Amino acid sequence: MRSIRRELSGTLGSVRAAISMPARLIKAVLRSIGQDRGFGFWWLVAMAAIALIVGLLVGLVLSPVIGLLAALIVGIWMLARGASQRRRTNCAAQGGR
Repeated sequence: MRSIRRELSGTLGSVRAAISMPARLIKAVLRSIGQDRGFGFWWLVAMAAIALIVGLLVGLVLSPVIGLLAALIVGIWMLARGASQRRRTNCAAQGGR
């Protein structure tokens, strides 16, 4: 029982050490956001927010357009494929010409 307890406590200690580093980092980031920041920081935050919004809007607008283009390309491909299959079956029915 002592060996199991020692092994379990060693494993838990390594897990605790691995978790504490990101937890400290998250705490430090949250504390620093609340402190007074200069113009450069808020300019960077505003530009990042604008870039995110523009990126989402462009993605939202382009997704249906890309979907329609893909459907059109697949439709043309299917028509061309069907025409070539009909041509092959007609040639086979006429004796291979």
